[in-house]
Amino acid sequence: MLNCNRVVHYVVLVPPILHKAPSLSFFLPGGPNEARKPKNKDPSEFMKWDYVSSWLNMKKKFYEVQPDFREVHAPWAHRREAYEEYLAETRPSFGLDRRNEETGEVQQATWPDCHETYFYRVWDADHPDLKLRAYNRFMHCDTCLDFNDNIQKHQFNPDKRMIYEEAKRKHYDDVMSERMAYEGRILEARNYPKHFLSMVIDGSDNGEYGLPHFARKGHEDEKGHKQLFSLYGAIVHGHFTKCYTFSKRLEGGSNVTVNILDDLLKTLRKRNIKLPPKLCLQLDNTSKDNKNVGLLTYCRMLVETGVFKEISVHFLPVGHTHCDVDQLFSNISDHLTGKDVLTLQQFREEVLRSSVAIEEVHHFESFVNWRDTIAPFVRPAEGITAWREWKISWKEGEVALQFRHSSVHREYDYCNLKGGEGLWDNALKTNTLGLTSLGVEFVELWPLVVKPYVYAPGLKVRQPKLDQNGEEVRLANGRPAYETVHSVNEKWQEKISKLEEGIKVGTGPSVLTSSSFHYTLALLL
Repeated sequence: MLNCNRVVHYVVLVPPILHKAPSLSFFLPGGPNEARKPKNKDPSEFMKWDYVSSWLNMKKKFYEVQPDFREVHAPWAHRREAYEEYLAETRPSFGLDRRNEETGEVQQATWPDCHETYFYRVWDADHPDLKLRAYNRFMHCDTCLDFNDNIQKHQFNPDKRMIYEEAKRKHYDDVMSERMAYEGRILEARNYPKHFLSMVIDGSDNGEYGLPHFARKGHEDEKGHKQLFSLYGAIVHGHFTKCYTFSKRLEGGSNVTVNILDDLLKTLRKRNIKLPPKLCLQLDNTSKDNKNVGLLTYCRMLVETGVFKEISVHFLPVGHTHCDVDQLFSNISDHLTGKDVLTLQQFREEVLRSSVAIEEVHHFESFVNWRDTIAPFVRPAEGITAWREWKISWKEGEVALQFRHSSVHREYDYCNLKGGEGLWDNALKTNTLGLTSLGVEFVELWPLVVKPYVYAPGLKVRQPKLDQNGEEVRLANGRPAYETVHSVNEKWQEKISKLEEGIKVGTGPSVLTSSSFHYTLALLL
């Protein structure tokens, strides 16, 4: 397991090593303006420049990457606050002290002295994309805003200002610890793929994309009706990066995250990548799409079917949720500037060209209606939004659901809520009906399962059309053919009654198939 404290130690105290450590792939070496370094100077001058630049680079990696522009927004109220933080963290450089073996004396190591104007010169030369903003275009952390306002308000009262600066520093230590834990999970997944799998899923904060999109907008262009689409990005660390588009007419909520996660697992299967026992899932801190009983139930089902032995779901603090996937949206926004995009196909092609990291752009014509499918069988999970980490694991022959407030808390800080106590009693209720009643081997990694309904635009319930052999019918363009079925309530009630009797349904929406990675409602009854 990766020790995050050791990562922090090497990052903060030994910055020149970062240039020679390819395993620390989340740190970027140097800066974009190497030519502006001091020339014809003493070698120690270059070392001082590298120390300051590496410290700024480390800080930049853990601050707010903007999804629509190549900028990183820092939390400091003014630039001098950044310089004071640099002095506090680098003088003295504890941890780099050396003991003289001959005399036994301890020689205290210090970073090269850096004047404030020199610090700003390195900042402007190597990291011009690190910005301070008085007003942020996206939702900001209320705690940070309150601290900054009070620091500015009491700038001529050193005692009160020091109180708010210390409180703000503790707040950002907590945020930094969360981001370091996230980067540690990325390193674990890349270096130990047989044991860990790390994913991040997030939607673009740039709002919906309207098509057609014109490089030059006029008044007449805005009067026309545009088709609105949402853009999501997903990174499976160490494997691939995908983007997703879907119409705004599709119902969102937990259906979005569940369908994207489902597609990512299918992609891993197609590439013959064996799933490790542990999945680490990083999501946006929003109750609409992620922090809800729909996603919690889906993760529980993945553990119950044996796909994973343990799933941990992580959420960054509110207002500090921008991470590596937001850089994709920044590249896409820059790439679309000055381009006319008239069709969805052209938009997907432009998204694919915007970054070499993006391997595929998948469009959802419909969603598996997971949210409404499980709604009659689960109860509201009160209080789950207060936690920043969920842990769903297989323990002692059953699924254990656990929470904790922070990723940096120790294991015993987990609140074990299984056994009918607290949130577990309010979240899920199961019985013995499962895969075995459908005649499917429980130990099978990719079990044959029942297809849920498909949620299509216009609030219509559709299902894949099947031929006489039970195979999906394909259109001339290769897309699956669909047919309209009865209302959700009537059809599901019929299927539920048959499942309770232990009867396999061989026709209609309940046909058993292994062609896609969807799961049975029977697990949740």
